[in-house]
Amino acid sequence: MRVLVTNDDGVHAPGIVALALAMRESMFDVVMVAPHGEMSGSSSSMAAPNDEVRYERVRVDGWPDDAFALAGAPALCVIAGVLGAFGAPPDLVVSGVNPGLNTGRSTLHSGTVGAALTAVAWGCSGLAVSIDLGGPIRWATATGLARRAARWLVTA
Repeated sequence: MRVLVTNDDGVHAPGIVALALAMRESMFDVVMVAPHGEMSGSSSSMAAPNDEVRYERVRVDGWPDDAFALAGAPALCVIAGVLGAFGAPPDLVVSGVNPGLNTGRSTLHSGTVGAALTAVAWGCSGLAVSIDLGGPIRWATATGLARRAARWLVTA
């Protein structure tokens, strides 16, 4: 089962590494594809600078494989992945872990949620993961729940 892990905080954000490692621990084939930098609030934008989809292989601290840094929003990362730009298309897209809740009005503007919604629009299952900022961020809590939700999505 192939999982594309993305976010709206950029390829070097700690939340994406925690999430990608959790998906790998769940025995998924994981590819990490995320924006070069911060794209919070990008919703389901498919924008790319100069209408060119550009990406590069990068090394990310804490992740053993190459990752892909794309010049564009998380939804564009998903579309490129579904179209096969990074190998086999994913069966599931997992977006996050976003530090800060994606609830209420912010849901419509969240790039984290936008990536998951884009996955569904392109025929793939999608999961968005966020965690509250109060106190120390407990990545293991968010990724533990994400593992359970991902396994449920692929067996449902």
